[in-house]
Amino acid sequence: MMIKSKKTELAKGIFWPSYLIAVGVIICGILNQKEFGAFLNKGLDWVSLNFGWWLVLFSLLIVLIVAGLAFSKAGDIVIGGPGAKPEYTTWQWFSMSLKGGIGTGILFWAMGEPIFHMAAPPAAAGAAAMSREAGIFAVSQTMLHWTIAQYAMYSICAVGIALMAYNRKSSISITSIFEPYVRSSLFPTIKTFITALSLICIVGALACSMAVGIMQINSGLDFFFGIPVNNVTGLAIAGAMVCVYVISCLTGIKKGMRILSSFCTMVFIGLMIYVLVAGPTLFVLDLGTESLGQLFNRFFEHSVILPTMTEGETWSKSWIIQFMAAFFVYAPIIGLFLARLGRGRTVRQFILMNIGAPSLFCIVWIAIWGGATVWLQYSGTMDVWQMVNTKGLEVTIFTILDSMPFARILAVFFIIAVFFSFSTMADSITGTMATLSTKNLGVEDEAPRWLKVIWGVSFGVIGYLLVASGGADSVRGMFTIVGLPISLIVIAYVYCTLCESNRMVSEFKR
Repeated sequence: MMIKSKKTELAKGIFWPSYLIAVGVIICGILNQKEFGAFLNKGLDWVSLNFGWWLVLFSLLIVLIVAGLAFSKAGDIVIGGPGAKPEYTTWQWFSMSLKGGIGTGILFWAMGEPIFHMAAPPAAAGAAAMSREAGIFAVSQTMLHWTIAQYAMYSICAVGIALMAYNRKSSISITSIFEPYVRSSLFPTIKTFITALSLICIVGALACSMAVGIMQINSGLDFFFGIPVNNVTGLAIAGAMVCVYVISCLTGIKKGMRILSSFCTMVFIGLMIYVLVAGPTLFVLDLGTESLGQLFNRFFEHSVILPTMTEGETWSKSWIIQFMAAFFVYAPIIGLFLARLGRGRTVRQFILMNIGAPSLFCIVWIAIWGGATVWLQYSGTMDVWQMVNTKGLEVTIFTILDSMPFARILAVFFIIAVFFSFSTMADSITGTMATLSTKNLGVEDEAPRWLKVIWGVSFGVIGYLLVASGGADSVRGMFTIVGLPISLIVIAYVYCTLCESNRMVSEFKR
């Protein structure tokens, strides 16, 4: 049954403060990189030292809580009610779920992250640098960082939002799950604060992701085709990205996003198959299998690596703490997007799809690309680590591609994957942010087109300015710090989602 809404209008109290603050902070970061970067580094050090334990521990607890929810009686609840039918095929659902949250990170770090862990493993790895043990730890830990925990965060938020929107017939919002559990006089204030804070954070997070994508594409075009790395090329890449994801977003989730995500997922699968066949196949299969075994065997231990009794070690601050904090920032926004895909599925199916399917995909992706990188270093074919330190990670990634057969063709498809991977994520987040900036929007409604254009173009402009000014690193650090307060909001999601699912189970029994 279609859920009708009142006339939609701009939520001025949410849109204008969040938009102006986010843009202002990022411009400050661009214009005052040194001072801003130093301030953020101090904040990051403080958060990591005092609350790093909390960010990694709560991430692990969410995995356990979501698993318990999936296999409890609440897992049988059908999103939308017993008669609801799925709106998307399993493939469409999988591809949109995967590409709505994956961004460019997995493309950039699947090859890049393992070499960092292999060359400088933490004390907790119990491995010497560049050893066999370090190589297995490197791929296994990269798998851990990019899989289960982040998707569990997105899923716990998504379940609560979906139950309220489809089962309770509430408006589609990241705060609707809180309404039954908050005093009515306080709810408007809480709604405005949480929504505005999420919007402020996600503007910078997505702009930084876009900046990484622009730099990666620009480096590839320069390396293989001689197109120079400069602001003009960067502007052209940014403009093309904006056109693709804004046009896709304007066509709606059932058209543009569905088509774009399906295409991008097929490109990803093609790249994986090619590298597995053309690369060091047996080495990748062996290393991937051992890394997967270590992931399962030491999952709990490696999910909470901290610098305990390792004075001066910064590995945790630079990796697992930053990752978990960043995933908390994305959780409510991506949760809202995923919620719109869940109609007609049980809570159990919803959780398994949104955690299991993308995690398995990313594990295979990292095993193949990370395994190829470790092989180049371990076999002596290429000193990847030295290249990272002398030429930078962006250039190193395309040097790795150049070591494979038909390198230029492979590079073209890799650049296409980067381009459309970011575009699909930007599509989902642009539409979601327009939704959050609108009043009285029903679950079946699309946000106003002009609002999607404003958010979409703003991401593009800020992402380009970050590349042109070199300010991406300092701004990115801000979102690790903000991840701490948002983790407290996720506590509320966990509590309210569990309460609401239990209420629905009780109602069904009666």
